[in-house]
Amino acid sequence: ELGPPLPPQQVERRDASSLSISEFVEKYAKPGLPVIITGLNVTKDEDAWTLDFFKRKCNVSVALRMKNDSLKSWGKLQTAGHLNLPEFIDTFHTNETRQTWYLHDW
Repeated sequence: ELGPPLPPQQVERRDASSLSISEFVEKYAKPGLPVIITGLNVTKDEDAWTLDFFKRKCNVSVALRMKNDSLKSWGKLQTAGHLNLPEFIDTFHTNETRQTWYLHDW
């Protein structure tokens, strides 16, 4: 049985330019503390992580999920189907069924 929920906590924000890898590991990763890292360019010289970027770079089949409130599992998500990521991106705004689907842990 779970206890009462914990109160929300403030999550520290750190700019990537002032956070070394060793400081991140010691201060956040090892103790398991969350941190929001801002200003981090993970794509280097490539395009920003836009939907078009993912359509070009990730032409893979993805498992899609949908919410099912009757499930007792964490997240209450069930399999909705599989699609190639570019097709899902192109249609999730216009297809009413796909508007209820989620990309989860892909």
